[in-house]
Amino acid sequence: MPKLISFSGLPGTGKTTLASAMAKHTRALYLHVDEIQKVLKRNGHIIDPASDAGYRAAQAVAETNLRLGRSVILDAVNPLTRTRGWWEQSADTCNAKLFMITLECSDRAMHRHRIDTRRDGPTWNELQQFRFEPHVTAHLRLDTARLTADACLLRALKALKDHERKLLKGM
Repeated sequence: MPKLISFSGLPGTGKTTLASAMAKHTRALYLHVDEIQKVLKRNGHIIDPASDAGYRAAQAVAETNLRLGRSVILDAVNPLTRTRGWWEQSADTCNAKLFMITLECSDRAMHRHRIDTRRDGPTWNELQQFRFEPHVTAHLRLDTARLTADACLLRALKALKDHERKLLKGM
């Protein structure tokens, strides 16, 4: 059964670092909503950070691959309960296992440094205006201020394996 592994969190929390490392380790298809939105913008579409267009395009590609039996890792801010709900729908529709990971960076100075040293993305002031609804259905929460990238990857892989075991026992 394919897996849909969804990463959520504000910009600068380490989603791309961890999601891409996990994709390499699991050999799952990697979808990065920010990259999809950049292409849409370059081609004349007006896209804001929580726009449906990039998310819906990623959802279509994810569902196509899940139906083919291929696992998918989704890298997106996923700021709203509504956007996270789309991944739940996709997993249900495609008979895939869903595993949701939320990242945060509890060290404000570290988070600001990450944002200030990025090539693109929101500024620190813009980030303060982001609306990020609490992610109450996340299977795993990781604080990247307290854990190295390698430690986060190990915890995510272990939590995913434990989640799969739990699902198998429930069958």
